Amino acid sequence: MLDIIDGYKINGNFFFQKGEDLAKVSKKVPNEPGVFGIFRLMKGRVELVYIGYGEAKNASKGMDIATLDYAINDKINGINSQKFLDKKLTEEPIDALDIYYMVTYDEDHHELPAFVAARIINDHFEMHGQIPVWNKKFWNGWFINSKIKYF
Repeated sequence: MLDIIDGYKINGNFFFQKGEDLAKVSKKVPNEPGVFGIFRLMKGRVELVYIGYGEAKNASKGMDIATLDYAINDKINGINSQKFLDKKLTEEPIDALDIYYMVTYDEDHHELPAFVAARIINDHFEMHGQIPVWNKKFWNGWFINSKIKYF
């Protein structure tokens, strides 16, 4: 994922550790459509564990707008993001989480965040034989224990 980020003008990252307020540490994340990835720093290793995205939907048709800042702070696998990450930091011997983000739809780029996220997940699957370990749901398929099961 890190090689993809450099191709986007608006990108960045922040660290999240046990006891921190996710909304505060992510306050510089733009209110734009894009993709984010969570890297787990644990036992001297860095591992991509989750890919998420937020994208502008058609507000004129009564649909919600879920941009990067909203998506990062909303839910992961149906659980409040703050609670999900706090639980992971308590259950696993994680030193920190490094959260990268990139705006994929702006004046310079016109890539749907869901498409870019799917491409990153597919690349990860091809390299590691599984999707990122915290991804459980994506588009029309459910990922159960990092194995694909379509319904």
